Amino acid sequence: MKRFLYACVTLALVALISWGAMTAIPPIPKIVPHQDKLEHVLAFGALTLWLTVLFGPRRISWTVVLASGGALALEISQGLFSDKREGDIADLSASLFGIAMAGLSLLALRELIRRRQRAIAR
Repeated sequence: MKRFLYACVTLALVALISWGAMTAIPPIPKIVPHQDKLEHVLAFGALTLWLTVLFGPRRISWTVVLASGGALALEISQGLFSDKREGDIADLSASLFGIAMAGLSLLALRELIRRRQRAIAR
């Protein structure tokens, strides 16, 4: 049941990101310059973190690959299926940056936990 709930939340997050990227008018009001890049970093960083919850901390590399595939698919979809939006390499780069930062943070946290556990075991 827990896995099913996690999968539902994952699908909802993917749907929210996709909807935001495919709408003609972005749903978030523009407050700062280049805000759309920040949105990509945060959205795909959050997706990577959540996928790690879904698949487990031992599969961080899978979550990074899956989120990266999603970012690429989103930009391709914008180019192919939206007449109001277009795929952008800068958006893809921002998405990949968010994924990389989340993945590296998770790896660093995992290593910190392992070191603590080793120190306690001594």
